[in-house]
Amino acid sequence: MSEAGEPLLLEADGPVRTLASVPWMEIAGVRAVVWALGREHVRFVGGCVRDHLLGKTSLDIDIATDLPPGESLVRLRNGDIRVKPIGFEHGTVVAFTSTGQFEITTLRRDVETDGRHATVAFTDDWVEDAQRRDFTMNALSVDPDGHLYDPCSGLTDLEAGLVRFIGNPDQRIAEDVLRLLRFFRFSAWYSRGALDRAGVAAAARAADRLQNLSGERLSAEIRRLLTAPDPAPAVEVMAQHQMLRALTSLPIQARPLRRLIALEHSHGLEPTPLTRLAAMLPGGAEDYAALADRLRFSKAETAKFQALARPLPPLGEEASDIRRALYRVGDRTLYRHLVLLAIADGDSYPVAERLRIAADWPWPRFPIGGLDLLEIGVKPGPHIGQILKVVEDWWVRRDFAPDRADCLAAVRKSLEPEQ
Repeated sequence: MSEAGEPLLLEADGPVRTLASVPWMEIAGVRAVVWALGREHVRFVGGCVRDHLLGKTSLDIDIATDLPPGESLVRLRNGDIRVKPIGFEHGTVVAFTSTGQFEITTLRRDVETDGRHATVAFTDDWVEDAQRRDFTMNALSVDPDGHLYDPCSGLTDLEAGLVRFIGNPDQRIAEDVLRLLRFFRFSAWYSRGALDRAGVAAAARAADRLQNLSGERLSAEIRRLLTAPDPAPAVEVMAQHQMLRALTSLPIQARPLRRLIALEHSHGLEPTPLTRLAAMLPGGAEDYAALADRLRFSKAETAKFQALARPLPPLGEEASDIRRALYRVGDRTLYRHLVLLAIADGDSYPVAERLRIAADWPWPRFPIGGLDLLEIGVKPGPHIGQILKVVEDWWVRRDFAPDRADCLAAVRKSLEPEQ
């Protein structure tokens, strides 16, 4: 595609290469599906092809066919394969085998789109089906004999690390605005170097239309973006063009995210989408509550996200302070995330000691409870909880050293009448 966004000319539907192996054909269930449908009617598409060409293993196996969905059902059942017409109106059936379940989708062309959903018609034209897909690398397909088909020059883009829309990017996004976020998600995973300028420009023009998407769709796409090994380059471009302005008043900040990712890599920590989201969108508890509601977070996720709001709680500097801060946070994993966020936000305290204590410190148990207070004569009532809270704070400030007897003595002393 030219920078002006001129449509790509689709090539004829002929194989451009023969792969040395088709790893999915080694799966018994896949072989059974191919045998039932007929080798000449089947191609593998999507993630399995893309990842295989990049030397990665993928179990994301999607199967396309030029058979009508009704005929696919009949052939699979005649092949003794259990099948359900899940997504049948869109041409998809699901085959259930002893080695997995596989979606088989009939080739389609768009008749009408509303910016999110499309009315489709079935076709037997592989190029026509490729033309309706989002990115050139996703139009690649492989038949059971290893013949690779590339009607949209996706192989060149894949090898160059370039995520590029098929045809006019404005039209592709107008057909389905979720493709705007998919562009940045795929760029985070597969781009090497600068993002496609025509794609970025089209995404910027359509950014306000993100408000038309459901929270669940937005949330899923943002999570996938933020689980990439290094989403910072894509997020930096999103920041430059204010890509999330329709979803939140919080401005994207790529620099804290870059610092967080560097810390994760240096300490061998798995990425956490919510922590990365908090790094790229620093905000207060109310801001996070509103964003969590928009993205349809669960109650537990909302609580975790709000715990990452600014200002961050004290995290300690001396070892005893770190232990107290960790105990007050109440969760080792959350404390680690807070430590990483603090450094990402610019805290200069060395991270290693905090992470070491969070990993190794034997978590202490407060040595007394309500029954202990009843046994020493404290009358029942809501004040018991208040007393325990005061004594626990006293115990924490003494670095968790007082034992049960010490704590009960502190209770008795607190109950003595003032002289």
